[in-house]
Amino acid sequence: LRFGGYPEIILEKDESLKKQILSNIKNTYFLKEVKDILGYRNVFDFENILKTLAVRDGKILNKNSISNDLGIHNNKIKEIIEMLEKTSILYIIRPYLHNKSKELIKSPKNYLLDLGFKNILINNFNKISLRQDKGEIYESFILNILIKSGFEIKYWNYKKLYEMDFVIDKGDGEIYGFEVKSKLKEPSLTNSIKRFIDEVKPKKVFVLCENLDSKIKYKNCEILFTNHLNIYSIMKSLRPSGKKK
Repeated sequence: LRFGGYPEIILEKDESLKKQILSNIKNTYFLKEVKDILGYRNVFDFENILKTLAVRDGKILNKNSISNDLGIHNNKIKEIIEMLEKTSILYIIRPYLHNKSKELIKSPKNYLLDLGFKNILINNFNKISLRQDKGEIYESFILNILIKSGFEIKYWNYKKLYEMDFVIDKGDGEIYGFEVKSKLKEPSLTNSIKRFIDEVKPKKVFVLCENLDSKIKYKNCEILFTNHLNIYSIMKSLRPSGKKK
């Protein structure tokens, strides 16, 4: 959650050295991959866009807003975002809609794939309990596990009033919702969860948080409140039998 999952980071125990390694990875990415290999010479603009995406991690991707804030042409923003996707820095998820053709034109959400890389960009390695963006940190962590499961990941938004963080549709009406929280006082249903169940009719909804472990039902849908780390066993249960990951 603080230093990410690059192999060299995992093997290093000293936190100050972890930060140095991440700084080296960032500089290598900008100076070598972006400038020399990908041929993008304006590293200053590139870094500003990437830092902006890091601050807006997990939010709706609005290219026009980024363009206006940074004074960089919209086409250049699009080009850099595509480059970030191709180099596995950025991950884009699209909305879950019944009209599949509209999924391609509705606004996506962006996530940086490695939390250590995000944290070196915004220079914040505080403990999770002290982070104002703790919810977004947990959300990125859960997304990483969902991606590794091999399923296509989407999000759900209803009239910009109700939202489900992540949605997996396995086909044949087998739909699962994932809502990520930090802490909850009790296992209560939000209006977003109720609306998601009413509109999408999922098989199950998982509410991942630090401190609860319980189940409730709403309109024949089971809602499971459980710790973030249980996402590993949840995804194992969703994979077809015999499929190993």
